[in-house]
Amino acid sequence: MIMRTRMNNPTSPLLNTVFSVGIMVLLWLLNSTAQAQTFTARVDRTQVSMNETFNLVVRYSGSTQSQPDFSALTDQFEILNQSTSNQIRNSNGSVESHTEWSMVLLPRGVGRLVVPSFKFDNAFTDAIVISVSANAPLPAGQQDDIFVETILNTTSSHVQEQILLTYQLFYSVNIEGLENPAPVIENAIVEPLERSNFSRNIQGKTYNVAAFNYAIFPQASGDISLPSLTWSAKIAKTQNRNLWNYGGARYEIKRLRTADKTIKVASQPAEFPTNATWLPSSGLSLTEQWNTAPENFKVGEPITRTLTLTANGLMSSQLPTIIGSPTDARVKFYADQPELRESKGAEGVISQRVETLAVVISESGEVIIPAVSIPWWDSQANELKYAALPSRMVIVAANSDIEANAHARSEALGQPQPLTPIEPVESQQNVSILWQALAVFFMCTTLWFSVWVLRLRKNSHVKAEPENNHGLTMSANKKQAWKALQHACRGSDLNVVRTATINWANANWPLAQIHALADIARATKDSVIETQLSALDSALFSANGDKHWNPNLLMSAIKDWQEAATKTGTKDCKTLKPLYGE
Repeated sequence: MIMRTRMNNPTSPLLNTVFSVGIMVLLWLLNSTAQAQTFTARVDRTQVSMNETFNLVVRYSGSTQSQPDFSALTDQFEILNQSTSNQIRNSNGSVESHTEWSMVLLPRGVGRLVVPSFKFDNAFTDAIVISVSANAPLPAGQQDDIFVETILNTTSSHVQEQILLTYQLFYSVNIEGLENPAPVIENAIVEPLERSNFSRNIQGKTYNVAAFNYAIFPQASGDISLPSLTWSAKIAKTQNRNLWNYGGARYEIKRLRTADKTIKVASQPAEFPTNATWLPSSGLSLTEQWNTAPENFKVGEPITRTLTLTANGLMSSQLPTIIGSPTDARVKFYADQPELRESKGAEGVISQRVETLAVVISESGEVIIPAVSIPWWDSQANELKYAALPSRMVIVAANSDIEANAHARSEALGQPQPLTPIEPVESQQNVSILWQALAVFFMCTTLWFSVWVLRLRKNSHVKAEPENNHGLTMSANKKQAWKALQHACRGSDLNVVRTATINWANANWPLAQIHALADIARATKDSVIETQLSALDSALFSANGDKHWNPNLLMSAIKDWQEAATKTGTKDCKTLKPLYGE
């Protein structure tokens, strides 16, 4: 009876449909979040003293109700606090979820302690080494419930080298508010870094510590002064007071002074190359990636090369250009705009410069891709070093399309064919008389033809150049079409590039009625242009096309064709064969 009632209910099919769709969406979400699961561990500090805590965060890129086994931690660390959080985020239609386990750890001894590798769902985290020193000397003002300490990682450096400044605020009372102005240093750039928090036990008393971190980049040599700053802390006298109810509570203002410091800054060392960008860093590396193996080079086909320069202790604006000019005339580079990346953690700035370029080679055979070498100054070892990529010799394969169209290209450009050797004449005197007679004949013919042309022009009322249907001469129309094509190639809309290319072709071949990119390839009979037009068609209409195709490659191919046609005197479209038929 119940089943019959549900079947007669008019809303039952709708509910079943909604339920089915909901199940499908849920399965899709679970599948999408499971496709890229990762398992990582990180700490906020790797150097602590015996009575200082640090934070460990273990992250799993997925949703789970279980947790890894952290029991191995207790051999070298005491777990003071542990919490778990789950998050789900929808970013541009892609659903991401992750689970984090956060722990506050206290070392059980001094030396090099290790946060072990954890295993979960067949994935492993990396082990992390923690350097634990003996208890730090008691700072001045330790008897107070709140005080501040000023720490510099060094008091001497080179110009533009990163210096780490940390203000550590120790407090064992409730703080309602804090006014802590950022340092301002003459002849230096100051960048705020990520804030960190931990706790320290001083003579049996536990202090919470808030670390305010900064990176200083001196811009001139000599002594620079870090001034003393005044901080104001609002301290609550009632422990159970509401944080947001300021009016009816008692509090006191505590004035704190940071210590002033002096930093000695040296100029750039003499052994550093004078024509290179000055790069003082604690670590710098250069890497490369190819979208296709360089062994697969073919004539006229671009291969994308990506170079990444990574530096510790430098801002992204300090990193120099990586890509130079090719040393081989057969090699051309087409570079995109560089990408600058920067991260600011508690331990300093890490920056990257990523440069991407298309490499195109015009001839087959052995070709050398030049080496890349960037000098930098190792601030830890205090010596000159180089981040380098060696030169690479590649074998460039011939392009079958170019070989097949070589003869057609020669005809399209009007290149002269080899002439049959002239047979020697018997008498040098007869040859001289013959050439003199021919010279007189051609001179008379040319004079008569010039007079005829002058009369024809005088009596003719036809315009010097034909006009198109917009009243423009053909010459002006060509120039406008060429400018429009250049402007389109500087943009990113491939449909605009296609339209501008067809308009340019119609301006050059007004009687050909060109409607497609393939018509242009047949008209120019140039294999390089044909390759780039095919790539444009693929990027526009193919599901697997390269959506990042560079229009500058097509512009360069057309320029080369025009220059070659101008040299051979065949740039005028009237000298070309008809587009369709013979």
